[in-house]
Amino acid sequence: MSIPPSVLERTKSPDFENNIFWMYLDTGGNVTVGAGHLIPNAAATGAALLNFVDQGGNVASTANKQQEWNTIHDQDAGHTAAYYQQFTTLHLEQVDIDVILLADMERAQGYLRTAFPDYDNFPQPAREGMLDMMFNMGPGKFTAAHWPNFFAAVNSATPDWNKAANQSHRSGISSTRNSIVRQLFLDAAGM
Repeated sequence: MSIPPSVLERTKSPDFENNIFWMYLDTGGNVTVGAGHLIPNAAATGAALLNFVDQGGNVASTANKQQEWNTIHDQDAGHTAAYYQQFTTLHLEQVDIDVILLADMERAQGYLRTAFPDYDNFPQPAREGMLDMMFNMGPGKFTAAHWPNFFAAVNSATPDWNKAANQSHRSGISSTRNSIVRQLFLDAAGM
């Protein structure tokens, strides 16, 4: 399954990951950019996809990107993304955010195919709900060990999408996002 454009747009919406052009600290205190792209350390700013530019549109050096990462990393967590803009001089262009988001979504989908062998045969709404969960939590947290009831519902001989809907609630995200993802599983149950 390719990633539907509607999924990419929903992920960039304010109720999901948002669409932030500068580095900021996410709700977990992690340096992030774009639509929820984690930058785990200063060295990772040198990744090919992170084409940061300065206010004049000039390509930022690796040293400048690392310095900005350190500046953001040293800030207090718990603020909105807009708060961190005052500490930045670099940003990504929308086209780069879109490329990064697509790559991140494709990586998340690969993890889903490993965790759920029948993933490609699931109804589209279920795949979208699962993709959001994997994208949001990552493969270290969206596991059978952490989500046993959800995984049991989905990996049963006949997936129970109603049970999956009831088990899809996550802490630390908007109630709107939780509601939308829950509804995706309920839509799958009705198919």
